[in-house]
This record gives sequence, C-alpha cells and structure tokens, in this order.
Amino acid sequence: MEYTVASEFNGDILVVAIHGRATEKNTHLIVNDYLKIISETKSKKVLSDIRHVEGRISFGSLYFTMGNLPKNRRRDFHNAVVDLEKNRRFDEFLETTAATAGVYLQLFYDYDEALKWLRELPEE
Repeated sequence: MEYTVASEFNGDILVVAIHGRATEKNTHLIVNDYLKIISETKSKKVLSDIRHVEGRISFGSLYFTMGNLPKNRRRDFHNAVVDLEKNRRFDEFLETTAATAGVYLQLFYDYDEALKWLRELPEE
C-alpha cells in the first residue's frame, strides 16, 4: 500500500497520522480511511498529522475532495492539521477550501500548538 493511516488517543484528542504517498488516485481512499477512524471513535477533537505525507494533490483535486465530503460529517469535529512549513501554499488553499466547504479546520506547523488549540476548545 502506498500509504498508512494510524490513530491513537492523546487524552480526549484523537491523533490521526498519515504516512506515505498521496496521489490523485489514492486521495479518496486516504480520506475514506481517515473519516472511518473518526466515525468509529466518535471523536470531536482530531489532530491530523500530515507531516509524513509525500507529495500533494493538485489544487483542483483538493477543491473537489473537500466539496465531496459527506455533508453530515463536515461539522462533526474540530480538526487541527499539522504539516511542514514547506507546504504552506498548499495548506493555505486547504484551509480556505475547508472553510468554503463548511469544515472546522485549523492549520499548524507545531504539533504542541495544535494539541494546545484543541485542548482549549470548549467541551461539547
């Protein structure tokens, strides 16, 4: 398999780490695996660690992917995404596209800051 999606809890925060190569062909599989984990755990606070993902999909594919997320899942949880600084241009588009699609998403380049942000969110 070109990628792995693994998860563990850090207190009440679900940490989902994605490793491997993201391509135009497998992105929907990665997203499905990711959403399945969140759905099974019923987590409301999720830290998505994408620092170990090689490659990024095109902006057009990202826009299409975000727009096709299940509407009932878009506001189910708060999502802190941790990435590498070198991917800032992609991340800015991800953040904008997520907001347009109605997804709760905040980007970080520091893992501990992402955890802090999630911990400071009010309990639902």
